[in-house]
Amino acid sequence: MKRRKAFVVDKQVEKILLCSKEPIGAYQIANKLSRVAATQVYRALDRLVSTDRARRIIARNAYVAITGNSDLIAVCRDCGEFKLLACPDAVRGLERMCDRQSFQIDRICLEMTVTCHNCSAS
Repeated sequence: MKRRKAFVVDKQVEKILLCSKEPIGAYQIANKLSRVAATQVYRALDRLVSTDRARRIIARNAYVAITGNSDLIAVCRDCGEFKLLACPDAVRGLERMCDRQSFQIDRICLEMTVTCHNCSAS
């Protein structure tokens, strides 16, 4: 298999994340790309996460694209639809709490499992 430049794979992976309406796993991404191994996808996802262009949803072991300021990911338990939400007050509250306990925050990952409007209506 011919090796592709990292930035090319990063762009391909980011495009798939941007087009996805629900969180998507690395193997699902690899299946959508011709001649790209899952290991390349994982490396691309690591680079995208480290540059705040993607976020891993820990509860689902899947990824979403980050398109703006977002502190919280709300994912529907039934259909997988997700919303990225900014909640600066919650983040500041967590930062103050950690300061009082003498903890230094490395990263805050807020996830919620919810039922979306469409699923709750059915």
